[in-house]
Amino acid sequence: MGAFALAGSIATLAGTVAGQSPWWPFRAVRRRPLCSLVRVRGDTAAAAAVLVLTMFCITEGTPARAAESLVRAELFAAGALFALVLSVAIWPFRPYRPVREAVAACWTAIGDLSAALARVASSLQIRPPGRRWFRWRRKAREALEDARAALGLARAAGRARTKRGLQLLVLYEIAELLLGDMAAVLEALRARTERGELLPESAARA
Repeated sequence: MGAFALAGSIATLAGTVAGQSPWWPFRAVRRRPLCSLVRVRGDTAAAAAVLVLTMFCITEGTPARAAESLVRAELFAAGALFALVLSVAIWPFRPYRPVREAVAACWTAIGDLSAALARVASSLQIRPPGRRWFRWRRKAREALEDARAALGLARAAGRARTKRGLQLLVLYEIAELLLGDMAAVLEALRARTERGELLPESAARA
């Protein structure tokens, strides 16, 4: 929005001045396809370029002297800055906070389960996995479900396609795989308990 405010002000000034001569609009029309090259910077830059080109075309049709051109450019810049301040004040400043908190809760729950497994493995003692272990695993599973719901809401709002949204999605998928690994280790420990076998030292270190 800041770049649009600057570029729009320049386009307003240039269009107003160019409209005074019948030859300047013709030359400007030949350079307008250059605005399409801004699409390489993404959809947001492309939308801003279209709006800047629109401002240039409008001011071309209403030419004025240099003093009035400066006033138009200043008014456009003031309006753009007002819209920028208004949007920052009203829109959520941290739109990814619910998703980040949900994904962080997944990793915290998996960390608790992993710490419990590590304590058992470090003692080299096989104990029947009690309800606490399954409660930790259920807590991790519920945290993953909450994160999946938060990611679904972010995708519905169109935020999941951004770089931050993709990073959070990858972190969620890694947590999903880790929970499967933790569940496999838990089942292996329970199987050894039922057979009365001790945990190998190499497995404990791993």
